[in-house]
Amino acid sequence: KELAMMVKEDTRDSCAHVAAVSGHTETLRMLLDVGGKELALMVANNGASCAYLAAAKGHVEALRMVLDVGGKELAMMVANNGTSCAHVAAGAGHAEALRVVLDVGGKELAMMVTSNGASCAHLAAAAGHVEALRVVLDVGGKEL
Repeated sequence: KELAMMVKEDTRDSCAHVAAVSGHTETLRMLLDVGGKELALMVANNGASCAYLAAAKGHVEALRMVLDVGGKELAMMVANNGTSCAHVAAGAGHAEALRVVLDVGGKELAMMVTSNGASCAHLAAAAGHVEALRVVLDVGGKEL
């Protein structure tokens, strides 16, 4: 499949990135039907995936869509700043988005630390996001 037309040349954002960050699920579904896993796994110049952007904005349905296509490989991806989609969801207090990501990435993702050594639990706690912290603790348990 030729996906070049779906990618903005300067930023490497794909059409799916734009749809995911905006929570446009119908558009995202159409794009994923055409581009499949290859499109779901594309990253922008900053290393952000569609899942990362959807998680950062708390767009749960868009996040589910891209994770259904990209699977654990997508859930475990890390942006250039050293954070995963779970980290951005935890730090922003998007508990349901965090739950969706951790359902795919599991304990391994819950335990992952950023390039600065912060876990999802650190980020949720630092921002006072109790529900997000609860989600991380439910998955990571006492090892966190």
